[in-house]
Amino acid sequence: MEWNQWKHQPHHDLPDEVEVKVVVYRDIDLSEVKKQFPVVEGKSDYRYFEYARAVQYLQENVKKVESLKKEEQEANQSEPRAARMWDDLEQRLKKTQRDIIENLGV
Repeated sequence: MEWNQWKHQPHHDLPDEVEVKVVVYRDIDLSEVKKQFPVVEGKSDYRYFEYARAVQYLQENVKKVESLKKEEQEANQSEPRAARMWDDLEQRLKKTQRDIIENLGV
């Protein structure tokens, strides 16, 4: 969901709007993670992902980005700005995956 959990639809610029953060966990029960990182209306909002699921999600999305970038390049439709966007997105996904693996192990 793209908006805070306590909302039924997106309403930006409301006083209770807070940044959504992702918590990747491993070797700990989800209930414990939720205790450490609680969702509190107007104060904190988290999405919880188990380690293997998070790494798999990132791997799949890196492949998608690489494929889309290649399709654009082959069709000669890629403008320099679009190419930079795909490169930036690919690098951000790869960095996020590296950070998770470095912090939580293989």
